[in-house]
Amino acid sequence: SPSPPVGLAYLAGVLTSLGVQTETLMSDADRLNAEQTIARILDKKPDILACSVATPAFNNTAKIVKQVKQVLKDIQVIAGGPHATLFPEDMISEGTDIVVRGEGEQTIKEVVGYFKGEIDLSNIDGISYRHNNRIVHNKDRMPIKDLDQIPFPAWELFPIQKYESVFKKARLSLPG
Repeated sequence: SPSPPVGLAYLAGVLTSLGVQTETLMSDADRLNAEQTIARILDKKPDILACSVATPAFNNTAKIVKQVKQVLKDIQVIAGGPHATLFPEDMISEGTDIVVRGEGEQTIKEVVGYFKGEIDLSNIDGISYRHNNRIVHNKDRMPIKDLDQIPFPAWELFPIQKYESVFKKARLSLPG
């Protein structure tokens, strides 16, 4: 995308507000191919890898997930985004552990609670995952009604200057 990832910035804001050490790797902004992305992930050795997946990026994301999980055996992979929301089975069949469907701000809080041992996956709305060799789709999460509850985006974690946007190319002249 030529624009910074607003949704991911909000999710990063939620994670940092929870005290979760959060780093971003924006393959598109850094013009990294799948192999370069895999190398950077393996270098960091994260406990959890979260990916936002649009359909055009599905094949690369699947390759990244598979290869990272081959090396980092204990890593947990979370996927969200348009493709993951519409086709969670695609992501799970490629090795993703948890798919966040739809809005992720409240869901990611509960997923963090799961990793801390505070909540069971079966009690988290808006996710899909594998359990006993079958894919489970929990009920959909209701949309957030009070958007003021969401922390501000963590833009400091994103290479904003590397994105191209019409807003950067021209000054807007506002009336008055």
